[in-house]
Amino acid sequence: QNNPKLAWEAAQYASSYNVYIGTSSDLSDAEPVKVTTNYYKTENLSNNTRYYWTVEAVNEQGTTSTTSGTWSFVTTLDVPQNISANPTQIYEGESTMISWSAPENINGSIDYNIYVNGDLKGNLEDINLKDISYEIQDLGHNIIGHEISVTAVYDGLGESGHAKCNVQVCGYGKMDITVKDGETPIKGATVVLNGTDMLNNAVEEFTGSTNEAGVLLVENVKAGEYTVTVSIFGYE
Repeated sequence: QNNPKLAWEAAQYASSYNVYIGTSSDLSDAEPVKVTTNYYKTENLSNNTRYYWTVEAVNEQGTTSTTSGTWSFVTTLDVPQNISANPTQIYEGESTMISWSAPENINGSIDYNIYVNGDLKGNLEDINLKDISYEIQDLGHNIIGHEISVTAVYDGLGESGHAKCNVQVCGYGKMDITVKDGETPIKGATVVLNGTDMLNNAVEEFTGSTNEAGVLLVENVKAGEYTVTVSIFGYE
C-alpha cells in the first residue's frame, strides 16, 4: 500500500519518538518526524519506491541510539496501462497481439510478465517501454474468453498487479452426417450446411455428397449452430 501505518513496541520511559523515513538505505535523506505514539501513519509517498525507516525513543534524558534496526517497505507498484488485444476474437490456429503502455513514474528498470488464464506465459525485457506488444499463439477453443494479463516487474521491488483483457477463441470440429431412407443408406445425396459460428459470424456455405454408406464427413467445421439440408433426385 502507498501510505502504510508503521508501528513498533513502545519503549518503557519514552515520551516521544523520532521517526526517520527515506529512500536511501542509510537514511541520509531522512528528516526526523516527532510523534508521541508508538505508530506513525505515513503520507504523500511515491509509487514504485522502496522506503527505509527507523525509530528513536526520546525522553527528558535525551534520545536513544537507533537500536530498532532499519526496516523497509515498497509502495504500490503501478500496473501497465491501456492493455488491449487485437483482434479480440480469433479462431484456433490464429494469433492475437496484446499491446499495452508502460506505467508512469518508473523508478529503475522494468520487465513484463504475460499471463494466460493465470499461468505465466513469457517475460519481456525493458525495451520500447511506451509501446509494448506481445503475440499470443496457440490459444484453444474458449468462447467465454481467455483472460490475458500483463504485470510490471520492477527491479528490486517486486511485481505489480494485473492489467487484463479478454480474447475469445472459436475452435474447429467435424460433422459426421448420415442420410438414410429408413434403414437404407442413401448414396449421392447432396448435403448443404449453413450456419453461424460461436463468434456470431456467418459460415461460408458448404456442399457435399454422401458416400456409399450414406455418410458425409465434414472436417474443420467451425464450432457453431448449423442447418443441414439434404436433397436427392430433386427432393429435400
